[in-house]
Amino acid sequence: MAAKLLPYSLMTIATLSGFKYTTHYQHPKSSELPYILFTHGFPSSAYDWRHQVEYFSNEGYGIIAPDTLGYGSTDQPMDVHAYTLRSIADSLIEVVDKVAGNETRVVGVAHDWSAIYSPLILHAAFSLHDTAISEPYHTDLQNRGSGIQSRLANFHPDRFSAYVFLTPYTLPGFFNVTEVNIATKAALGYSTLGYWEFFNKTEAGPIIGSHKTPFADLLYPDTMDEWKTNLGPVDSTEAFLTSGKDIPHAPYVTDEEQKIHNSIFARNGYTPALGYYRASMAGYNTADGESIDPKNLNTTTPTLFVGATKDPLLILDQGVKTMQAFNPKTVVTNVEAGHWSQLEAKDQVNKVILSFLQGLAIIHLLDICHVPHPTSLQGANCILYHRFQKTSTDYISNILLQIFYQNNSP
Repeated sequence: MAAKLLPYSLMTIATLSGFKYTTHYQHPKSSELPYILFTHGFPSSAYDWRHQVEYFSNEGYGIIAPDTLGYGSTDQPMDVHAYTLRSIADSLIEVVDKVAGNETRVVGVAHDWSAIYSPLILHAAFSLHDTAISEPYHTDLQNRGSGIQSRLANFHPDRFSAYVFLTPYTLPGFFNVTEVNIATKAALGYSTLGYWEFFNKTEAGPIIGSHKTPFADLLYPDTMDEWKTNLGPVDSTEAFLTSGKDIPHAPYVTDEEQKIHNSIFARNGYTPALGYYRASMAGYNTADGESIDPKNLNTTTPTLFVGATKDPLLILDQGVKTMQAFNPKTVVTNVEAGHWSQLEAKDQVNKVILSFLQGLAIIHLLDICHVPHPTSLQGANCILYHRFQKTSTDYISNILLQIFYQNNSP
């Protein structure tokens, strides 16, 4: 299926893990522009980045958009042990090496809801209602999307020139799903990980495969409030899928795009992709997490967080705190969108990311030319107007000023 999804070159790489990864790629049009590694989440593929791949390709950036393990044209093992994040991160670096060359530093762009919890968020939920919690408490919600990028940042920090997170960075560790559901229900009025318990069932994949239409409607609902009742609460997801209930579908995923999504999962269904959840709940990532060099749990690498204001499974202000714990100088910009911000608010997300990357390029140019950094909105807009007229100055001036401020702060 991959060859029909995006109009870019394809490469299949045999990795040391024993699995083959397939990636869409395009080389940058200028040696001054970096490659961007797009990492998707569940239940997706490189196709979820279709709007970003086209946009940044047209801007001249290099593109590396793989189907991660269990998806699309990449191998889809049934063995849950295959879905450990260290192994997947290592394999993606092999993909980068094959496309861009060894030692090449890339920009990482990643997304998925499973990366929305952190020690800060769990502390907030549990302490708000004095709910007891087991140790170790902190997150192992690191599977897919931003979770994979989090492990890339921990184990391969030297391979990235910048990070973009559409959902927050996640620390390694282990947590109890049942306890999180109890705590988030107390804190928010609804549990947030009920679907995890369903996905951990052996029959989950076949049930989803037999109910593709309601599953698609639930993934991409017209209103994200559906997730508060039919995704987050315990036992709600399976009940919804088998109920025959219809809910309006979001307009940002067309019928044709949904057909393509369904075709991507036609080979082995959803069971392989559910391996991420099952490996995480079984604690298979814990040992790798404990092996991370403590200094790599944080970064000074330029970082952008694009928060989605309408995602009901994300405590946005705590997500911002998590990102700032990862990198105190994280640039933060929110978009008015639900979980799938790269689809729903594609133009805004694209402009924000481009503004961030262009801002970094300006900082680099000013540094190597020994030009003092502008410190006013007028000064920033002046530079941007002459150098990057294609991009909205509203986005870029805001982002650039954050970069300037943070670049000059202690």
